[in-house]
Amino acid sequence: MAAIKLTKIGNSKGVRLNKQLLNRYKFGDFIEVDELPDGLLLRAPCDHKLSWEETYKEMAESNEDWSDWDGMKAKIEKFASISDENLSTEQI
Repeated sequence: MAAIKLTKIGNSKGVRLNKQLLNRYKFGDFIEVDELPDGLLLRAPCDHKLSWEETYKEMAESNEDWSDWDGMKAKIEKFASISDENLSTEQI
């Protein structure tokens, strides 16, 4: 682990990263900073979003059980017309 000096930038302080680190971790104009209990984690932003086709493929491969969805759908339809203040947990 290397110590890096903090650099004054106006009323703030910043960290200068050398070109090798910038290239190795593919840092561009922006980075993501996560606060962890024991420090900060810097990483390149993740720009990859799944397309609808990729999303469908992942959902199809997940083997998730949707068998109880029909029962939930019926409950939603049953209570959709009842206002919240008139709905008790016993009815559900």
